[in-house]
Amino acid sequence: MGGVFLLVIILFLGFIAGASFLNFKEIKISGSSRIAGADILANLRVEKLKNPFARYLGYGNMILWRDGELDLGDDFPVRVIAENNVWERILEIKVEDRVRFLVWCRSERCYWVDDAGIVLEPAPIAEGQLISVVYDGGGNALVPGIGVFEDDSRFLRLKNILEIVGKNKIPVSKILIDGDDVNMGTMWGTDFLFSLRFDSFFVKALDQLMTRIKISKMAYIDFRVENKIYYKARD
Repeated sequence: MGGVFLLVIILFLGFIAGASFLNFKEIKISGSSRIAGADILANLRVEKLKNPFARYLGYGNMILWRDGELDLGDDFPVRVIAENNVWERILEIKVEDRVRFLVWCRSERCYWVDDAGIVLEPAPIAEGQLISVVYDGGGNALVPGIGVFEDDSRFLRLKNILEIVGKNKIPVSKILIDGDDVNMGTMWGTDFLFSLRFDSFFVKALDQLMTRIKISKMAYIDFRVENKIYYKARD
């Protein structure tokens, strides 16, 4: 009985592998990117054919492809999304470069990071307000294709803080991170202190503070205790 079942499986797999209607007629690239389309397709082929089942069925078999974002590995700073048109047997690969959101420096090496916290390619060390630069005291080296934090929520909290700071035109000069603590220096000489352990209440707090104190005259404003603010004027 077991032999019959195995024979059925082999015949079924043979049918799938040989059925032309299960193979794409066309695989096309759309979108723009710094990476050549041919290189992206070549990498996708390598990634797919690492699976023995994929090698048996063939690279262009529809069964191997799903709609949604695809993993190109660590060396490709792009977002790749597959759309499978079953009826027309066309696989469209949509490509877009990941957005350079800020520069992140750790262990004396700096990289561009996108708006999801994913490490991209090496970046120059930059100072000033045009590009946000984070200096992180973390021990592990940054790796392209991997997030700067294991917990994505920490980067999202930092991103929200940066967006609020930008909207209020606070002139940030340097951002230092030590564990969950963020020290954001400004051109005014005022340091903003945050924690990445909880969602920031910075939005409402900043509006209230601006009606009570002159922020640019403060030595620091500390938001590291949830729902409490500590500040000190410069001497």
